[in-house]
Amino acid sequence: MMTGKCPKCGNALERVNAGRVNVMTQNQVAWIGVTYLCPFCSTILGVGADPSELKGEIGHEVADKIARLSMLKP
Repeated sequence: MMTGKCPKCGNALERVNAGRVNVMTQNQVAWIGVTYLCPFCSTILGVGADPSELKGEIGHEVADKIARLSMLKP
């Protein structure tokens, strides 16, 4: 398994800690994100969109669209 190193403390990273974060635009929550933190020194290694949240949102949008389309059929 390949491991990287924390840019701050230099420890080898075989795992990271993840946390939830609100990603904001103009003082409004745009989406739920995830932070990736060094398990040794808690340095933020990265931030991105939470894939679980995106999957749930896409599922709801598809279900809503199907429900609307089914109402249009005679």
